[in-house]
Amino acid sequence: MLIVRQRSVAWAVELLSVGENRARCVAAGFVPILAGMLREKDYFIRENLALCFKHLAEGKISVASQNKTLRKNAFEALEALAQMSHLVRFELVKEGTVLKFLLMVINDETDQWIRQTGLEVLSKCISGGNYNVQALEELLAVNSVPTAIRFIQSPWRNLQESACRFLCLLCITIDIQGKKDFVMIKGIPIILKLLDLTDEQLCLFDIAVNTHFLLPQHHIFEKLLLLNVAEYPVARKELFQDGLVALREIIKTSTSPLMKKRAKQGLQQLHFDHLPHQFPYDKMDKIYLRGTPKPTRSLQDSYPPTQSPSPPSKSPSYSTKPSTSSSPVSILKRPTSPGKRQ
Repeated sequence: MLIVRQRSVAWAVELLSVGENRARCVAAGFVPILAGMLREKDYFIRENLALCFKHLAEGKISVASQNKTLRKNAFEALEALAQMSHLVRFELVKEGTVLKFLLMVINDETDQWIRQTGLEVLSKCISGGNYNVQALEELLAVNSVPTAIRFIQSPWRNLQESACRFLCLLCITIDIQGKKDFVMIKGIPIILKLLDLTDEQLCLFDIAVNTHFLLPQHHIFEKLLLLNVAEYPVARKELFQDGLVALREIIKTSTSPLMKKRAKQGLQQLHFDHLPHQFPYDKMDKIYLRGTPKPTRSLQDSYPPTQSPSPPSKSPSYSTKPSTSSSPVSILKRPTSPGKRQ
């Protein structure tokens, strides 16, 4: 009932306003329940939920607690909130210190599940919105690339996928800082190692067009990681020889159309001689900025050189006199009188 949910959320506000109760509620898994109520349409419930999350965001003690269960529930709550609302992601990025703190906690963490959940929170903060540039700058300033590479080499597959996704987002920057960091710490051999299809593990991968394919999810992120890193010319030179062989092998042996498409894009990327965002668009912009008019196609350009556009055909005129031919059309056609419209 609506009145029960309203009273429950109101009591939750009073309970979470006390610091000791707040820690106990997070340890008991109270926050994911509140996160599941964000879809409520009632204004009173939404207003009190906002107060609950305001109290929960007053300190960082939950994710840094010595209690493993408390840390696990806190990270799971952060992931659920960051996935549901862009406002939560904005609040995490706005201060400029929260993401650094979370990365420090993940580095010191020993539990694989908490590491994976923490990486998912960071990935959601840098994956979209007008605040992702600030999030990338904050994370790249604290050596987040070495952390991601260390977790990619973990034997735990879920952590490996989360780390690969996180590293792919770190290397997508136009100023190539993430790509430079990746090359500096010798990350190219890791890409080449992950391109091997002999250790595939199939899992359900949800494509953006709501079509489900049975694909090795971690290899998809590896193709995207290769594409992002290969935009840096130095990385492209190191990937060229062995990367071409691995990508051609994927095109020959893979049964996934999406993986073949990514591999073909990787082949094209490795053959570039420049940064894709610098040429030829910058030269074309300079030409147009000097006042040179952009080329336009005339009507004659749409025809072959040896042909000229034929004049429009005239519409057939019908005579008002009855035809003397014996064709079926002339027999069915009725003669019209001069006073009536045809």
